Amino acid sequence: MPPTLEIERRIKELSAELTSHGTRTYRGGRYNHRAALALMLLGLGCNVAAAILGIFYDKSGKLVGGLAAIPPLIAFVSTRLKLEGKSSWHYRKSNGLNALRSRLLYQLPESPTFDQVAAIAKARDELNEKMQIERDTNLSFDWTWSPRKMDQSGSHLGAPLRRGGSPAGESDRPGDD
Repeated sequence: MPPTLEIERRIKELSAELTSHGTRTYRGGRYNHRAALALMLLGLGCNVAAAILGIFYDKSGKLVGGLAAIPPLIAFVSTRLKLEGKSSWHYRKSNGLNALRSRLLYQLPESPTFDQVAAIAKARDELNEKMQIERDTNLSFDWTWSPRKMDQSGSHLGAPLRRGGSPAGESDRPGDD
């Protein structure tokens, strides 16, 4: 028995939505990847220009120092924006949406039911929710910076070390508090 007109309409709409959203998400990944690459090349170019100007053309120290100061700023901005992570996130979401589209168009039986189409729509909603949580948790712009981030054991990664090699405030001997 062929699928009803209502099921065909839902499949068509869901397929168009998955295609559109997958394409948009893929473009976001490509944009973030290109931006990260451009920042890296800009930083490298500044380093090379500073070296060439300083060594071969005997330019002023202010010019060479100014050019040499740009790459660390670019690196700081690039890591805070998390462009590579966002690029990966976009590509993974696009792949997930494309997998759902494939499931909808090519893996359903010849006469799908409402429940089968609804299961794919539900999987789309779950994918969106999961990816949004990941983005909010790992990829949001981080306004804070601290050299004393905590490691998994609860000790400070940036804490100054004592003579014995342990962070200040922690004893080297068991039982010493």
